[in-house]
Amino acid sequence: MLFSQSRLYHIHMIEYMLPSLNARWPLNIRSFIIQRQRESRRGNVASWDATWDRTGLPGGLRSHRAPTGGSTHPRHLSCWFGIAIACFLAVAAQESLADDPLARLREATATAWSQVAARTETMRAEATSIKTINSGGKKTVLTHGLIYKRKGSQQSLEVRNLTENGGHSDRVFAINPRYGFQLTSASNQASAGGWVIRDAGPNYGISANLPAVIDEMTHSVFSVPGKIATLPLDMLINSEGLTLVRSTKKNGMTNRPEALLVEFDYTPTAEDLKQWSAEGFGQATPPAMSGTMTLVPNWHYALANYSVTARPNVIGRGKSSPVRISASIDYRSRNIATIPSRVEQTISSDGMTREVKCDIAEVAFDGVDDSEFTLTHYGLPEVAVEPVRLSTGWKLILLSNAILAIGLLVLLYHRFYAKSKGGHSTN
Repeated sequence: MLFSQSRLYHIHMIEYMLPSLNARWPLNIRSFIIQRQRESRRGNVASWDATWDRTGLPGGLRSHRAPTGGSTHPRHLSCWFGIAIACFLAVAAQESLADDPLARLREATATAWSQVAARTETMRAEATSIKTINSGGKKTVLTHGLIYKRKGSQQSLEVRNLTENGGHSDRVFAINPRYGFQLTSASNQASAGGWVIRDAGPNYGISANLPAVIDEMTHSVFSVPGKIATLPLDMLINSEGLTLVRSTKKNGMTNRPEALLVEFDYTPTAEDLKQWSAEGFGQATPPAMSGTMTLVPNWHYALANYSVTARPNVIGRGKSSPVRISASIDYRSRNIATIPSRVEQTISSDGMTREVKCDIAEVAFDGVDDSEFTLTHYGLPEVAVEPVRLSTGWKLILLSNAILAIGLLVLLYHRFYAKSKGGHSTN
C-alpha cells in the first residue's frame, strides 16, 4: 500500500516544525523524511526497518518493494512522529534556559555563594571606618573601630573608640539563639566591666537597632554575599521583582579577572516584604531601585561595585526624593573573595552627601566561642528570657469561648434528656 495523503501531511508537519534538524540534531530525520517522500512517489511501501550506527542512534533506513497487499505498519509512523516531537520539545526547553541570563545567573550565584557561606560560617574580623557627612556647607567626620564575630546564627558587632560630636563611646550589638542585646560604655557612666545594658530581649535584632552614626554599610560589609543599599544581594538576585535589563562581560584588569556588568530594575514583591519583616532589617520596606552592579565570576561572584538610584518613599528615614548610592569593593583574599579589604560608599540625597570608607585589617575563620555572644562575656548577668504570655485581650477571648462551649454542651444535654424522657413516657 502506498503512502496515504494523511501520512504525507504528518511528515510535512514535522518538516515545518523542525526547519533546522540537519544542522543541529544527531538524528538524521530530515534525510529520512525526504527518502520516504521519494519512495512514496515510486510506489515503495513504508517498511520502517532502521539500521543503527555505532552511536546507538538511527543512522539509515532500508526499503524494499513488498508484495501486493503488504502492510505499511502505521504504528511505526506514529513512533517516529512522537520521537520527533519529543526531540523538538527538549531542544526548545534547553534553548529557553540558555536564552534566560537571569536564570543562569541565579543558578551560578546560588552555587558559589553557598560555598562561601559554608567557609565563613565562623569568622572574626577587625576594621576601621571613617564616615564623612557634607550637608549645607557643614562637614562632620565620625570614626570608629569594629570587631565583628560570627558563629552560625550568632553574631556580634563591637564598636570601639566611636567619636561623635566631640564625644567618645564604645558600643556592643549581639544576638544569640536565646536573646539579643545592646551595650553602651561612655566616660560619664560606670558599671561592672565598663558596660551598661541599653537594650536586651528575645526579639532584638542588630540591623534594626544600629543607630545612624554607625552606618548600616559598616555592618553589611561582613554579610555573605554582601548588600546593595541595605538590601541583601542574594535576596535581590532571587526576587521575582528583579528585572534583568542587560548583562555584559567586561574584560579583566591587572588586579581583577573578567567581570559581569548587570543592569537591573527591582521592585519589592509581597514575598520580599514578608522576608524583610521577618529578618528585621530596620526599615519599613525594602528599597525599590534601578542601576548596575558588577560581579566577578572567578571570585565566587563577589560584588565588585554598584551604582543605583532608590525610588522615593522606600529608603532612608523619611526621605521622599531619590537616593543615589554607589560603592566599590576590593578584596584581599581571592580564594574566598567575600570579606572585603576595603569598601567605599557614597550616598547623595537632598543636597547631602555621605561618604563611608571601611578598611578591614584582620580576618580569621576559627577560634570563636559561643560564650562570646552572651552578656556574661562582657561581665554582666544573663537576662531572664520569660516565656510568651497571653495578653489580657486574648485571655478574655479564650474565657468567653470556653463559657459559650460549656453553655452549648449543657443545652444539648437538656434537649437530649427531655426528648429521651418523653419517648419513655409514651411507651
